[in-house]
Amino acid sequence: ATTEIYTLSLHDALPIWSSLLAQIPFRSFRTDADGFAVEVQKQPMLLMRPSAHVTRSEWLTQMSISRDLFGNAFGWISARDAAGYPTSVDWLSPPHVQPTTDGGISQALTYRVNGQVVPSEQILLIPSSLILPGSPLGIAPLQYSGLVELGKMAQKFGSDWFRNGAVPSQLIYSDMELTADEAEAIRSRVSNSRSEEHTSELQSLRKSR
Repeated sequence: ATTEIYTLSLHDALPIWSSLLAQIPFRSFRTDADGFAVEVQKQPMLLMRPSAHVTRSEWLTQMSISRDLFGNAFGWISARDAAGYPTSVDWLSPPHVQPTTDGGISQALTYRVNGQVVPSEQILLIPSSLILPGSPLGIAPLQYSGLVELGKMAQKFGSDWFRNGAVPSQLIYSDMELTADEAEAIRSRVSNSRSEEHTSELQSLRKSR
């Protein structure tokens, strides 16, 4: 998923959404005796200064990108108040976190960070809006859409097209009708041959220098 951000459309869209979220003024409220919401005078530290390492806007941006690209944001609870509520959370890199469920009704999670088991109570999980039944984990909105892969292919096609001067680098002719599998096999052999020639050219160039 880390390579998905380099897809042009995604690269443009992510900052828009994450920056909008980062500008939202989050506030804590309590319910009074009449049932009305009253803003808490002393706001929780988690809303005002959620991390000692990054600003509030950067913190929200990291959380947003983790959810949108990977389906989940995993936060390490680095500080708590007297009541045990988190006051400081630092987001972990999603590829470094491996969550697993017990498969039961409780949907209990076990976390590994870089392969090491860590206490579940130390992890704050914020899943994406796409949560399948039977699991508390979210799935990446782009994971099954195929749009990112399509975007990558379109970018590669455009890059190859202009790199070759808007002219196909090779044309292969056959005096026989080929099946799709036969045509793909020929294309693969020619492509591999070109790759080997390119590698040989680079090695020769290095030696000549």
